[in-house]
Amino acid sequence: MTAPILGALGLALVVADLPLDYLTHSVRALSYVGGSLLVLALGLGVVLARRQPANPIGWIFAGVVAGLAFYDDAGR
Repeated sequence: MTAPILGALGLALVVADLPLDYLTHSVRALSYVGGSLLVLALGLGVVLARRQPANPIGWIFAGVVAGLAFYDDAGR
């Protein structure tokens, strides 16, 4: 139950980065590539955490991605 919630939160933070880039006039191609990689890592972490809740790697992937997305959004 917690893995999908963490995944949704992380995805919302990654998606929120696009309008923030536009509003702060800092749109760059690398941002889109980084965002895509974050979504991929987030998806991998959520799948691992949901299927094997005792495996810490999935929780680490999902938590780190959500934390990085929050850090990036808060810096704008």
